Amino acid sequence: MYINPHLEKWNKYVIEMNKALLQENIDLAESLHQNAISEYEAYKNDLSNTYKNGNFGIANYIFENVLPQIFKTNKKVINEFMTTIKEDKNLYSQFKFYEALNKCTSDNVNEYLNEAIDLVSNGIDYKSIKKSNQKLMDIINENHLIPSESITKEQMDLFENCDYILSHKKGLLNLNEYNSKLNDVASYVKANIKPLNETKTNVFNMISEFDKKYGSMLNEEEKSFVKEIMDFKSGINSSRKKKFFESLKSECLAGVYKLLESCNEDEKNDLNQIKEEIQKQEFNEENLVKDVAKLLELRDIILDK
Repeated sequence: MYINPHLEKWNKYVIEMNKALLQENIDLAESLHQNAISEYEAYKNDLSNTYKNGNFGIANYIFENVLPQIFKTNKKVINEFMTTIKEDKNLYSQFKFYEALNKCTSDNVNEYLNEAIDLVSNGIDYKSIKKSNQKLMDIINENHLIPSESITKEQMDLFENCDYILSHKKGLLNLNEYNSKLNDVASYVKANIKPLNETKTNVFNMISEFDKKYGSMLNEEEKSFVKEIMDFKSGINSSRKKKFFESLKSECLAGVYKLLESCNEDEKNDLNQIKEEIQKQEFNEENLVKDVAKLLELRDIILDK
């Protein structure tokens, strides 16, 4: 049975505080009391940030929020989450729709959203979409993934509005409600989404680019995809990016040199080619995601030898 770690620590501090009070050690008891209060507040925070059921937006928010942590501690969950999205058309279609929101550069946001909905709707089964969304929530709950920050009312409204327009076909009977929710999503996009660049592009081209870029993201390349999300969200400065790049490059070269010490001639030729490929890599912020992906792939090959 899962027990929240903050609750476990709270219980430990309370027991120790009781012992300290029996020994009339007030200073120690006071210190333990403060620690217990901190764990109690953290436990309450976890409870308020736990979402047992939800739509795709909620699941995606939680996943992105905990990504830096589980990338280091539980990569199996990443694979399970991403594989579930890729293998379920309802989830993959919603994933593409949310990507479209983040890449909106259109002046006419409503028209853009309608086009995006049209493009992803063929992959959505309205009867089973809620069941698909629950698959992601089950992964989140089974692995006790709790975001560090609560979903704001504004974000929750966005997720619920997107869920409605993606899980309902527009018709005469729901026209007013559908358009109202679509307008609310458009208002959110206008107020919160910053264009990634100034180049105008239609949704079809954007989604096609997305498909080509992430269509095979679920094997070793998933690490690169996850790394891209982390870098995009983190906003780290250029010097830190370069330091990370150079560190990864050095790690790969060190691995190659180590393998060269104990390989045969055929292997030596292959390793020298890999070494030259790594040495050619130069830091370029615009190509950082692609270059890091390549180095990560090379590192995996080197470490497996």
